[in-house]
Amino acid sequence: MKINLAIYAVGLLALTGCSTAESDTAETPETADVSSTAPVDSTPPSELVATPSATSSLAPSVTSTPAEAEEAEEAEEAETSVRGNLVKDIGEPAGISNTEDRSINVIDFTVTSIAPTECTEEYAQPPVNGHYLAVQMDVVTQPELKDEFSGSFYADAGTWKLIQADGTTFNGMLYGNSYGCLPETAILPQSIGPGETASGTVLLDVPALEGTLVLSYLGEDAWEWVIPES
Repeated sequence: MKINLAIYAVGLLALTGCSTAESDTAETPETADVSSTAPVDSTPPSELVATPSATSSLAPSVTSTPAEAEEAEEAEEAETSVRGNLVKDIGEPAGISNTEDRSINVIDFTVTSIAPTECTEEYAQPPVNGHYLAVQMDVVTQPELKDEFSGSFYADAGTWKLIQADGTTFNGMLYGNSYGCLPETAILPQSIGPGETASGTVLLDVPALEGTLVLSYLGEDAWEWVIPES
């Protein structure tokens, strides 16, 4: 009987030992969980490169688009006279921009020549001011002109004035006796509407063939050309 109790006690201790080992093993993950509370960066290395944001210095500036940069450069390079007019050379393009988008012209024009001329028509009259001066122009207008500047471009003699060689402004009318001096087909149309292309001569009756011609449009934009030596 004592022998059986001893065997039972040894077996019980063995079972208790096994249970203790298994219990310790089972508690190991809990210890691991405690250490795993430290932050772990799981972002792949390839995604750790900084990406420029909209406010980054690497992001394009909204004030430096190619069109705006070109417009700013042209504005800086534009030469103006003491009168504040844009100075143009013969053959140099000029234009009038859209009032809502200054990067788009609604009128483009070029003075291709300025030279003395003689009348060709039968009933032509001699110049009342002394000389006839022919200003040859090419003009192109865009359809958007219909919503700008009363929908027309005017460049007849009434829009021009002469700054004489001594710096004084000629007081007379540059129309003079120019009407009927040249064929009507040679004269630039008095009014050029939207989406039109036109070429022709603006004939001026001037007191001298020296000085500067000024084209002023609607009293706002103005350009000037030095009269070439003849």
